[in-house]
Amino acid sequence: MPDSLVGPGVITHTGSGFYSLPETASACIPSADYKSVDPTAVEFGPVGATGLQILLNVTAQTGAGNTITINVDVFDPVSNTWIPVATTFTFATGAAGTKVFNIDPRMTAVANQVVQGTLGQRMRIRPVGSGTRTTLNYSIGFSLSN
Repeated sequence: MPDSLVGPGVITHTGSGFYSLPETASACIPSADYKSVDPTAVEFGPVGATGLQILLNVTAQTGAGNTITINVDVFDPVSNTWIPVATTFTFATGAAGTKVFNIDPRMTAVANQVVQGTLGQRMRIRPVGSGTRTTLNYSIGFSLSN
């Protein structure tokens, strides 16, 4: 396998390797009922990207006060610590629905929609649910832009 610009053996267009994108946006956090446990955080390396768009699709929910907060963290290799860059992306799930969130230095900040900021070399999307969560079915996809 030829070496790519991001490292030996990394194929960035098929989703293989540490610094690559998922093969499809829907593979980020698959649709499931996250009523009792939050999904595992998804790490990605946005090499060459300027903006991040996160797509939340809530397909079913029951219970009182259900909320999904999508946290976006960047990894600090010096301290070996994840540092939050976006903790304000929330969706109060009174019903099924969709929501789009963005992190991009070219966009104007908008509460609960856009964080005006840059992307790190290693990042993760970490959703957290709260409320009664009798049923909380959702999926999260994302895309990167230049």
